[in-house]
Amino acid sequence: MNVLVVGHQGPLDAAVQTLLETQFGLDRVLVAPDVRALNLEGDVAAPRLVVLCPSLAAHEFTRQLVWIKRAWPAARCLALVNGEEQQQIALAGADDVVLVGTPFEEFCVAVKRAVRLL
Repeated sequence: MNVLVVGHQGPLDAAVQTLLETQFGLDRVLVAPDVRALNLEGDVAAPRLVVLCPSLAAHEFTRQLVWIKRAWPAARCLALVNGEEQQQIALAGADDVVLVGTPFEEFCVAVKRAVRLL
């Protein structure tokens, strides 16, 4: 399964990558700061799951969501958000939204739901 974590490669982004690989057994998890560069260069096969991390600014959430849905319409999109502005943007285009600080079990349910729908 191809999984793409979109963020600025900080500690939270790395933790999400590790969690997806170890807790959910997902392989080929790639972390990248910008979906557009990957898609334009053809560096990545169409991901089945894209996780947007809160290291993205609110305006970047909008751009990334538009590109994800345009480039990979079948990809499931899970947005991790840390504020109301990001949450409102994510709700407009993501398949599921999880607020940072949500109990770990709820985050796991959201990932399982996204993976099950793949």
